[in-house]
Amino acid sequence: MSEVDAYLANQTSASDRKSYGDLLAWGQADSWIYIHGLGAAVKGGKERYPGKMYYEERVDIINAAEVVFAFFLPSDYQGPTAEKFWGAIRFLIEVSMPSYFAPRGC
Repeated sequence: MSEVDAYLANQTSASDRKSYGDLLAWGQADSWIYIHGLGAAVKGGKERYPGKMYYEERVDIINAAEVVFAFFLPSDYQGPTAEKFWGAIRFLIEVSMPSYFAPRGC
């Protein structure tokens, strides 16, 4: 996988290299820690509470990401490309978060 990392970091278009380089290294476990923080923020909320719907959408994103990841690599694989993959997932689950809903410390 180090060859894939080197290719993505050095041999793709300038915009792709920048995008790949800008991704934060993040692990699969970090995604679930983040989600547990969101879950605590919505605990006890009403069924149609916007925060609960937001939380459930983020859980669905991580579940789908785990399926895609496991299709290509063992689910416990750790490496630079895997960390960038989960960094992209972090971007997806954080995008468009209402400011009133952002959990503290995440």
